[in-house]
Amino acid sequence: MEKSTELSLKDKLKNKAGEIKEKVEDKIDELEEEAESRKEERESKKAEEAKEETTEEVTTEKVTVKQVKVKDLSEYSKKKAEKWCKKHNLGFECDEDYSDKVKEGKLISQSIKAGKRVDEGTTIEFVYSLGKKPTKEELNALKKAESYSEYMHMSKQGIYEQLTSEYGEGFEPATAKYAIEHLKADFKKNALEKAKSYQEGLAMSKNAIYDQLVSEYGEQFTPAEAKYAIDHLDD
Repeated sequence: MEKSTELSLKDKLKNKAGEIKEKVEDKIDELEEEAESRKEERESKKAEEAKEETTEEVTTEKVTVKQVKVKDLSEYSKKKAEKWCKKHNLGFECDEDYSDKVKEGKLISQSIKAGKRVDEGTTIEFVYSLGKKPTKEELNALKKAESYSEYMHMSKQGIYEQLTSEYGEGFEPATAKYAIEHLKADFKKNALEKAKSYQEGLAMSKNAIYDQLVSEYGEQFTPAEAKYAIDHLDD
């Protein structure tokens, strides 16, 4: 269990590093926007126009409407693009589609081009890539993977080996890899269900259950997943 504690600490450090990275990226975006705002202010003064940051005011018949300059969001993740829209009082709508050219998770298109000014409250529609359209074989492998996760509570590695085994499903490694990458499963929950079965059915100790969960000859869960199961075994 001492090994699992060390790995848990590593997981915490990884999560902390991820949080720091996200904060740094947000700060960079903020500085870029400030730089763009200062540039626009200089250009505005030359043109004798009054603009503030990324907005300007258009007055028509005593009605003032704030406008926002749309940023190039092509390199933003879905979550980050939504956050930017919310920050600038713009609506965010998202759809997904298959693409042979655009990698999964990347932006295919947005309804309003970068650089254009729109009224606050305007909704921008984004289409993100699902990657290449899967083959029938890949969909079959995914369906099998889902059943192993849902009904047998297997680990990711366990499912992969079952999919590729000549004594199992016999899928090609690349096909099984697609299934694993697109499988939506809570492997911590799976590990917990397995742990409960060992505790209730075989009356095993927590240490023995942990070893069985992480063993390459056992369930092949990650140390973090096994630790979660042991920590919540008595919940």
